[in-house]
Amino acid sequence: MTKFADGTQAPVYIDANPRLVEPMNAYLRGVDLTGTLVRVALNECTGTLLTGAEGVRTRLGIPGLLERARVAGRRGVMADFVAQLRTAGKYSGSVEELTPYTDDLLSVVPLLTVLISLLLQPSAASRISRGAIDSYALGERRHDFVQKLVAAGRQSTNLPSSTAHPGGTAQPDALGDA
Repeated sequence: MTKFADGTQAPVYIDANPRLVEPMNAYLRGVDLTGTLVRVALNECTGTLLTGAEGVRTRLGIPGLLERARVAGRRGVMADFVAQLRTAGKYSGSVEELTPYTDDLLSVVPLLTVLISLLLQPSAASRISRGAIDSYALGERRHDFVQKLVAAGRQSTNLPSSTAHPGGTAQPDALGDA
């Protein structure tokens, strides 16, 4: 009988979602990570594994602006934006990943929205970052929901229905209250 990492006999799944921007650098280097992950999910052959071309530099404009707002205020934000547009300084020879406005003009809207917000109020950088993170982070409510799904799955497969919760308490019953 196999025991898994959490000490149970139930499989544990690891999130392999590439998110939005991680595969872009690879794609620009000639490697399709997203397509490869889809083929893996479909249990298809991935083909020959490729090594991407060297020397491709990418950037994330919005995080760059947020960082400059935190440390250098309005002037730093504007200087960073100009450097991004000119691909100058630390952005020399780089390609934008998240908002590729040279290929998709509408993708400049989020970049300009953040730019204007930071020029009006540089201290908004932390709020903007936190709002973005909160929109995709698991959080306590979602964590509890996942725990209920796991418990329901164990009940339907006759696996142990109680495992230690990070706080040391048993998981709540998936169909009832904790």
